[in-house]
Amino acid sequence: MIKETSIEDMKQHLIALGVSKGDNLLVHSSLFSFGRISFNLNELIDLFIDLIGPNGTLFVPTYTFQITENDFYDPLKTHSEGLGVFSEAVRKHEKMVRSFCPIHNHCAIGKQANNLLLTNAKYSLGANSDFDFFNQLNVKIILLGSDFHNSCTYLHHVEAVASVPYRKWLKLKRNILINNEVNEMICHYFARNNDINNTHFNRIIPHLENLITVDAPYGKSYSITSQELHKKALKQLIKNPYLFVEPEENE
Repeated sequence: MIKETSIEDMKQHLIALGVSKGDNLLVHSSLFSFGRISFNLNELIDLFIDLIGPNGTLFVPTYTFQITENDFYDPLKTHSEGLGVFSEAVRKHEKMVRSFCPIHNHCAIGKQANNLLLTNAKYSLGANSDFDFFNQLNVKIILLGSDFHNSCTYLHHVEAVASVPYRKWLKLKRNILINNEVNEMICHYFARNNDINNTHFNRIIPHLENLITVDAPYGKSYSITSQELHKKALKQLIKNPYLFVEPEENE
């Protein structure tokens, strides 16, 4: 029989992950890890808002890799791709604010939400990107029912800061709809070289001293501050720039 997760179960799960009043959270999620959920997605959004309170902020990824130079990105309407049902529920929330980058954009609800509009939409990673803002804010990164390998996009930002040799900057033409007008822009994207097939972001786990790990019915959840993750990952990439891509036995 498939295990069921109630909203109270999820509340205790988030508390165990260290979620508390005043937190700024960046949440990646895979609700499949919780089996059958007995609550709707708006209840989950309300739970997060209640736990972090009026001084906290909920951020979620709403990336739009499906947008090409022949389409346009509408921050109010363009759906996210491959980020799960919770991110989409936040994107559709009446109080959400969404950043302008046509590749790595995020939605937010809460005190810091409007500050997300001040990031540089021309950079999906690196200086002045959404991720740079998250690090300055020292968000708690919550991988809800997922792991670093499948969900932690923030580590791509660290790769950009470290200028890893297996990625390169590309300038991509994109169109964005602002105030009912389509504007052309050039977005800088730190793309992986064609000869790199995979990343191994779970290799950062042994280096994180304050990582919180909580079991889910069919997986695990993780919590770590962006500044600790950034510092430890950057240190390891300076030691070995290929840490996240080198093949190892049994992987």
